[in-house]
Amino acid sequence: MVSRRGVLGGIAAVGAGAAVAGCAPRPTPVEPAPLPSGPFPWGVMSGDPRPGSVTLWTRVNTAGVSPSTQVSWQIAADEGFTDIAAQGVESTDSSRDFTVKVAIDDLDPDRRWFYRFGHDGIYSATGNARTAPVPGANVDRLRIAFVSCQMYSEGYYAAYRHILDEDVDFVVHLGDYIYEYGTDSEEYGLKRLRQDPVDQPKTVEGYRSKYRLVRRDADLVECHRQLPFVAIWDDHEVFDDYDRTVDPAIRGAAYQAWFENMPFIARPEDPTRIHRDLRWGNLVDMYLMDLGQYRDPEAPAPFLSLADDGKVAHEVGRTMLGSVQREAVKGWLQDSDATWRVIGNPQMIKPLRLIDLDSPELRAIDPKLPRNAGLYLNGTQWDGYQWERQQILDHIAAVSPNDNIVLTGDIHSWWAGTVQQDIDDPNSPNVAAEFVGSSITSPGFDFYTGVNIPFASEAVQGALGTFDYVNLFDHGYGICEVTPTGTKVDYRKVDIDDPGAGVETLASFRVDRGNHKINRVR
Repeated sequence: MVSRRGVLGGIAAVGAGAAVAGCAPRPTPVEPAPLPSGPFPWGVMSGDPRPGSVTLWTRVNTAGVSPSTQVSWQIAADEGFTDIAAQGVESTDSSRDFTVKVAIDDLDPDRRWFYRFGHDGIYSATGNARTAPVPGANVDRLRIAFVSCQMYSEGYYAAYRHILDEDVDFVVHLGDYIYEYGTDSEEYGLKRLRQDPVDQPKTVEGYRSKYRLVRRDADLVECHRQLPFVAIWDDHEVFDDYDRTVDPAIRGAAYQAWFENMPFIARPEDPTRIHRDLRWGNLVDMYLMDLGQYRDPEAPAPFLSLADDGKVAHEVGRTMLGSVQREAVKGWLQDSDATWRVIGNPQMIKPLRLIDLDSPELRAIDPKLPRNAGLYLNGTQWDGYQWERQQILDHIAAVSPNDNIVLTGDIHSWWAGTVQQDIDDPNSPNVAAEFVGSSITSPGFDFYTGVNIPFASEAVQGALGTFDYVNLFDHGYGICEVTPTGTKVDYRKVDIDDPGAGVETLASFRVDRGNHKINRVR
């Protein structure tokens, strides 16, 4: 079966002959920066801001630490820690890789907080946390950054330094926080700018080493210190295109490392559940979806609906979400009374159909032709799970047809387009506006062409005819600002070759309330 990464090269064929991948010699990978001194060299993090609670994280340097270590924590209303709201002591040990997580409740809503950890009289850097407004509170703005796909060896995380200048409330990480590939892997990657010694981890220690490595990046550590993160996983947190049939030992090791290293605490009754909702006053309901651990194996890629192996993508009951999550998403859509709904969606939901085969003529020849038949590029994203996608889109149309924004990652390129309830029914409504952000560093279509070919993006957008924007090559992050009257999305480009790179705006869009039309404003 061709992997998702391989099939994406099909689009890049529009630039064939312009360049040959791998012509330029790779530089010698740079060794990670030395760890800072002190007991907290991996920094501090906060996550999942809620009206009265936050989650805090750190990791203690294990050098010279006893088998069990005590770490103190404080959270205060002021940076000088004279007005302490809560404090305590946590134990940690090797069973959790000396990480510390604290869920703090009963805080005042809708305000900034300061926190720190302590060990042997030495304090960590002071972190910034944030509590959300209470449900129903009048809120004028929510501004977030959304990011994904940060393969350490492929470039520098300068994007995170620029996010700090964006005045955002928090960062949504849509997955692929780590990658299983090491610097010496022949399977995937293009630049190999930084040294990553671990390839294809299978044990918890192997996965832990990946998180320790990416946290050697000073820009990422500083962004975590200053801004809350709301994180979900995609697939490379385990390995490329994994699904529910993965070896339980490998999945268990990967999940353990993720939970140890993210500022999120799962429910005891469902310890691997990460899909969840967040509320921001009366303005935004957000749902973060897990498209990895419950899904059926991917469809072949590319796939043709008329072929026997391609018909699997249309099978009734085929799932990406799993039945429990699917019903949770439906219930969230049903119950939401916020002005806007925002879905954190690791993989593109808008159809990426290359050839339309759902015509009356073909249906007359084959009455059993699947709905929305065609030639599709990618069987791993929602195109490979069409029955379930239709379930979700039909439900949105029925219970919350207006003011839905989808923020997506995964495919290392920029896309923007409206999501129609049924692409083959011209009278069906648009039910969402989807914005797909590119990667922090992971290779885009330059992996297949060797260089950035600007006309390729324009050619693909024109050939498909259903997207408002396509950029196949540049890297960076997205900014989504939601107000009562509209949502604005900016795509920011950052050069991954230069740790001191600047930032520029590639494009800006606006979606007005009551209309999912995407208006390009820059």
